[in-house]
Amino acid sequence: VLLLAKELDAAVVAKDYGIQKWAEQLGVRFVPAETFPRMLQEYLRHTSR
Repeated sequence: VLLLAKELDAAVVAKDYGIQKWAEQLGVRFVPAETFPRMLQEYLRHTSR
């Protein structure tokens, strides 16, 4: 998943600290799973206007 995210210039959403550390080492954006639902709601609220 991390390599795919790097290839696609995408972020990784996870709750696992190990994934976060690997993402940082690979230069992949990391989004904590706890904040993702709120981020998605905000995005949808701004794009549905």
